[in-house]
Amino acid sequence: MFYKAKIIADNGVCDRKQWGDDADAIESTTRPFSGSTGIANAIDFAVNLLNTNDYDGTRRVIDISGDGVENVSSDDGLKTARDNAVQAGIIINGLPILTGDPDLDDYYQRMISQTLVTLSPKKLDVKLSLTNQSLNR
Repeated sequence: MFYKAKIIADNGVCDRKQWGDDADAIESTTRPFSGSTGIANAIDFAVNLLNTNDYDGTRRVIDISGDGVENVSSDDGLKTARDNAVQAGIIINGLPILTGDPDLDDYYQRMISQTLVTLSPKKLDVKLSLTNQSLNR
């Protein structure tokens, strides 16, 4: 089982009000279940969104973050999804969150992306928050 959904609409971010509305939508989202990590499905879903939206960007980028390895598809399925996206000119960035598996960054680099930003809560307390105060609205 896996879950995928668009949290915010494809309306572009053009002003502070839209930033705030999008931040509120993201902040109010909850994960409906736990346990599965479908990275291949997420890549395929994102590729479809990029191919079917109303925008013609100069760069097409997918950011993948997570705290686990692919366990919905196979490693071959993940490689196929990744390779198809890259062949379509899409850049995939990886953000492994090192909460349990100490080798997850290596897995992300080998299986998902050459571009990595690694977060380890044990080494760095990072909180990304889009709040009313940070947006000055």
